[in-house]
Amino acid sequence: LEKLQMENQVREISLRQLFWKVMMGWKLWIVCAVLFAILLPGVKYAKDVRAYHAAQQPKDEKQEPTVVLTDDEQQQIDDVKSLNLLIEKNSNYMQNSILMNIDPYQEHRMELQYYIDSDFVMNYTKDSKKDYTSAIANAYVDYANNGMDQKTIWKDVSTKSEDKYLEELVSANSNSDNTFSVIIKYTDKKGLESVAKQIQNELEKKQPEFSKRIGGHKLVLVSENYQICTDSDLATSQGDVSNLIKSYRDQITTLKSAMSEDQLSELEREENLESDDKEESAAVQVAAPALSKKYVVLGFVMGVFLAALYLVCIAVLSNKLQAAEELVRYYKMRQFGIITREQRTKGITGFLLRIKYRNQKMLSPEASLQMASSNIELYCKNEGITKLFLTGSEIERMKKEWITKLTEHLKASGIQVVYGENICYDSAAMREASEAGHVVLVEITDASIYQEIEKELRMLKDWNVDVIGCVGVE
Repeated sequence: LEKLQMENQVREISLRQLFWKVMMGWKLWIVCAVLFAILLPGVKYAKDVRAYHAAQQPKDEKQEPTVVLTDDEQQQIDDVKSLNLLIEKNSNYMQNSILMNIDPYQEHRMELQYYIDSDFVMNYTKDSKKDYTSAIANAYVDYANNGMDQKTIWKDVSTKSEDKYLEELVSANSNSDNTFSVIIKYTDKKGLESVAKQIQNELEKKQPEFSKRIGGHKLVLVSENYQICTDSDLATSQGDVSNLIKSYRDQITTLKSAMSEDQLSELEREENLESDDKEESAAVQVAAPALSKKYVVLGFVMGVFLAALYLVCIAVLSNKLQAAEELVRYYKMRQFGIITREQRTKGITGFLLRIKYRNQKMLSPEASLQMASSNIELYCKNEGITKLFLTGSEIERMKKEWITKLTEHLKASGIQVVYGENICYDSAAMREASEAGHVVLVEITDASIYQEIEKELRMLKDWNVDVIGCVGVE
């Protein structure tokens, strides 16, 4: 239970009551959710647009050289820049290429051996057509080397390498006129088996096409050999690239050692400019801004949360009567009844009300009004009361027809009822209450203020007026 300290006591708010206060504010939920679902991605989009346009703006002209160099001196600088570019390209290749990162002394290799069972038959008595079997074998070799989609054959292997690096791992060559082999290199056996299976599928798919275009045949997989071996050619290739990078660096060192201070300063300046240009190009290549679905969802959730938080704060911090039962709980008054206001029974509100009161029997406004007047009548007859004063801190908000029906029912039972405004602000009403001697308070939820109710009770007590009970309206 949440507790709020009132003037003389603590007001308790049940979690169930708080829950339904929040749920019945569903309209505010929708408004806030839609509003934030528009505003949050809109603000993010506006920021992205400004950043994008700022990146597109032309930059200041490059700074002119501070020193004048001869053609030979400038050529030396250009040579160093060219060598740096070659180092960068080869270093990137060594870093990103799967082949260049395979241990050449523990290379996992899979070799697929194929045989072409050709339908060609030489008819020596009739003609001398050329045997097309070797053409078929060459077609398969060319397809394995250049035609296969790398994303398809490597789809089950967890690698994000570019296609150009994957192509290095598969090679094919003809062994004879009617045989060829496909060699696959990788870092583990499981990956090799997956790729080998996909390559077999792709080659088998080409068999009908090659039969139609070149000549009838059958593609026969003769063997599938897996081994871990030493690849001297790969070791040589890796060494060649490493040596090439080292050679470029040695050349740069030699060139720089022969440069003057002005040349070195100019080289540093041009390298810094090129670095800045790369960063600017990366910023410019950023995709044009677009509304983010993530921020739409986030804004929607934020709107619902803030609406719920607002409703909770209103319910917890409100100084108005939250439920009719509080008149009995806090002020110890006898409750003659609760008049229910007309509630919608259709749409979302009606659905929520049916859930809220699913285990309770709900009375119509007319029936609840009849019940309250009957209880007042019985009490007055038992106590011998013949005159009542009807008032409340917000009684003017109550429907006039309800007050009329209540007073008419009691008058028909021989009880005189006088209706008056809030006694705290109407001296005539206070005088009538004192003359009647007995008062029934009518208080309305979400309208009557706790302090006003307390003030009414104190004034009636000071004038020795008996508050026989109350009627709640909710």
